[in-house]
Amino acid sequence: MYQDPQERDACGVGFLSRLDGNASHEVVELALSAAAAMSHRGARAADGRTGDGAGITLELSPAFFARELASANLRAPERLGVVTAFLPADPFAAAHARGAIEARVRATGLTPLRWREVPRDARVLGAHAIAAAPGVTQLLVDAGLPGERGMRAVHGAIEGAEIVSSSTLLVTYKALLSSEDLAAYYADLRDPSYASRYAVFHQRFSTNTAPSWRLVQPF
Repeated sequence: MYQDPQERDACGVGFLSRLDGNASHEVVELALSAAAAMSHRGARAADGRTGDGAGITLELSPAFFARELASANLRAPERLGVVTAFLPADPFAAAHARGAIEARVRATGLTPLRWREVPRDARVLGAHAIAAAPGVTQLLVDAGLPGERGMRAVHGAIEGAEIVSSSTLLVTYKALLSSEDLAAYYADLRDPSYASRYAVFHQRFSTNTAPSWRLVQPF
């Protein structure tokens, strides 16, 4: 017979940080290992690969993104913000969505600096996840005086785009996969130059909604 106290189906979630307050890549590595250990908290689709979804939120790493700007001969601003977004796979729809995001950014008093395609390995994904996979891009922003308040104002409905995170403080990486595949999918997470003082990680357990890219957490 079913007994409620034995019910343990739920998402897996965790948080870790450094007590000394120093940012390091070790925090990222430990968080990814901990997230991978929670893969059993989610399920996989019939294709054997597509998970319920997993993600990690990290402190925005100034040195990492300054390097990305330098590759385009741009100097990092005093206050840097990063908008991470899911965009349509269709290139024309994606271009329209990027334009809408830039318009929202400018409307809040921020200055767009550079778009970057977040490097990913699609071989990690299952057939179901690949069929629905969005483009994953980041817009690096001079947040200026509006700062974090301005970045938060970028959140909200934007036609054709799903804003994953928009902040001067943090960046979120998430995907429709199992938590043990998160590091393999996003190359940024394996880069030793990405340092953080904390990490929040999540393995979704899909209950009353079908798994989808949009519903993956952490938000």
